[in-house]
Amino acid sequence: DAKEVYEEWNHRSLLFLVLFLLLAGFLAALGHAYWQRDRKARFQALYLAEAHLNATIERHAIILRAIADAVISTDRDDRVELMNPVAEEMTGWSSEEAEGKTLSEVFRIAGAETRAETNHPLNGTAKEKASAGYDGNGLLITREGREVPIAVSSAPIRDDQGEVSGVVLAFRDRTGERNAQRLQSVRLELLEYQVTHSLDDFLARALDLIGGMVDSPAGFYHFAGPDQRTLFFRQGSS
Repeated sequence: DAKEVYEEWNHRSLLFLVLFLLLAGFLAALGHAYWQRDRKARFQALYLAEAHLNATIERHAIILRAIADAVISTDRDDRVELMNPVAEEMTGWSSEEAEGKTLSEVFRIAGAETRAETNHPLNGTAKEKASAGYDGNGLLITREGREVPIAVSSAPIRDDQGEVSGVVLAFRDRTGERNAQRLQSVRLELLEYQVTHSLDDFLARALDLIGGMVDSPAGFYHFAGPDQRTLFFRQGSS
């Protein structure tokens, strides 16, 4: 009768509802497990990526410290990001003091011949330096105001899109190299000079050249007598 049919329908509906709830719970649990696994995988990937990044940064820092030349890198706004110990020693700036300062404040460079800062190719923005590149010489003006002859080169730092995001400078002290060149030049000049001049003139010229090299002319005994044997004292050379 109708009552039995209703009870049967009610029983089946309740059974379907229980099965639906069980299925929904199973699917929810499955979805939650998948979400948890995906979240764990993403966290693990982030952890590994961060560990790899830290290892790369540390490796680059070790390489940077090991480079014999001085190295400075900047960001796209021409502000110092990294300096190695050689650059710190040569410029007189520590990495902590230089970080965030403009390159022109930390790395002051002048023309090797003119000693003027305004006409040096590296005195521009990072993008200008990077796009043109540079490989040449100059005078580094240290934080204390000393002038150090250097060989310097620049190269761009590019991001994934190929845009210039900074510049890296590498430079080295040429004091020893330049002194050796000047000494060789003095030797050659004196060899030519002695052929056509007396010993006294030769010694005077040698003192002039040596005094010019050390920026400190000094008094010296000169052979000045006609016999080339008599010694006379003169304070400084001609």
